[in-house]
Amino acid sequence: MCRPPEPTAPRVPLMSFRVNTNVQAMRSFAALNSTNEEIGVRQMRLATGSRLNRAEDDTAGYTISKKLQAKTRGQAQALSNIGDAKNMLTVAEGSLSSVQDILMTMKEKAVQAANDTMGSDERDAISTQLTALRDEIEDVLGNTEFNGTKLFDGDGGASRSFSFQVGDTQNDSFGVSVDKLDATELGIGGGAAAAQLDYGQNWGNGSNFAVVDSAMGTYAGGPDSFSFEVVSKDNTGGSESVTFRVTDRAGNSQDYVYDATSGGAAGLDTSGAGLIEGLQVNFGDASGTAVNASAESTGFFEVGDTFSIDVTSGSIDVSDAAAARGTIGSIDSAISKVSEQMSTIGDSQSRLTFKADNLETSKTNYEAARSRIEDADFAQEQMNIVKLQILQQTGSASFAQANAAPQSVLSLF
Repeated sequence: MCRPPEPTAPRVPLMSFRVNTNVQAMRSFAALNSTNEEIGVRQMRLATGSRLNRAEDDTAGYTISKKLQAKTRGQAQALSNIGDAKNMLTVAEGSLSSVQDILMTMKEKAVQAANDTMGSDERDAISTQLTALRDEIEDVLGNTEFNGTKLFDGDGGASRSFSFQVGDTQNDSFGVSVDKLDATELGIGGGAAAAQLDYGQNWGNGSNFAVVDSAMGTYAGGPDSFSFEVVSKDNTGGSESVTFRVTDRAGNSQDYVYDATSGGAAGLDTSGAGLIEGLQVNFGDASGTAVNASAESTGFFEVGDTFSIDVTSGSIDVSDAAAARGTIGSIDSAISKVSEQMSTIGDSQSRLTFKADNLETSKTNYEAARSRIEDADFAQEQMNIVKLQILQQTGSASFAQANAAPQSVLSLF
């Protein structure tokens, strides 16, 4: 009978003892070194409050966070720009408010002068007061500036335009136009100007024709603005005349005929029609302020010839009741113009306020988005540090044991 084979003991792998290369110690050291680096990263996050201190921490997140940071910083500066713009408009508004007060005082004086209970001495005194008040308006408007920039000088034109950067992109600009304002522009000041009319048509003796020309000049130096247009030059039937059309600021127009064959002078008023004969032309506005014009011409015009009218406007007039009533109308017009400019400035301030509110909301939202990407979560980081510190301790113990293991080979000797 065969006996079953006896069970054999399992083979035990032979232990190797190597001294030159301690693989276990090297692995323990690498793990411990990685743990120490992670602890350093977490400690940096706790120290700076930022999760992304280097691009390698999160390449995509780092790029996005920097874009968001650039946007929010630009928006912060835009908010500051809006504040500066509102400050500038507030300066302009304050000056206009002062001018309004002065104009109201001037109206009181003009209304007083329009009463026939006033004598010539009293009206002279009122005229002196009105002149002083008008000069004060000139000073207020002429000296109104912000950071060295005059606000009401028109910058060489009818108005001055200001552009404000109210956002972080190149298209986020906001424009405000401030009218040129002074006593003359308001229609209450004196001044002088020249209106020049250019002729672009030849005609000579014996020619019979009627020609319509384009607008040729504008006078805006006194209490009102007039545009001059040569509407026809007529030599039909032996007459030699030039017809002028004078249009005021409100669009009201009158035609005047200049008779080149006649001498002498005729007076005209912009409120009625008349015949201009000879070399003297007198214009008068409806408010009672005198506007005088003188002209010289040869009666024969060639292409490029000019016809110049030198115009001088007088001061506000309260010399009698009728003139004072005209001055009242001029002052009312000035008050209306200042009110319109204040309304424009107020509308701009309101829009800037809305833009600031919207920009603040946008900036807050972008800051929140950046914070979620960039800022460190202190609770999470502290929890990770505790875990890493435990791993650091166990790693140090493991490394110490692995480093001491080769010493066991001495027991073989």
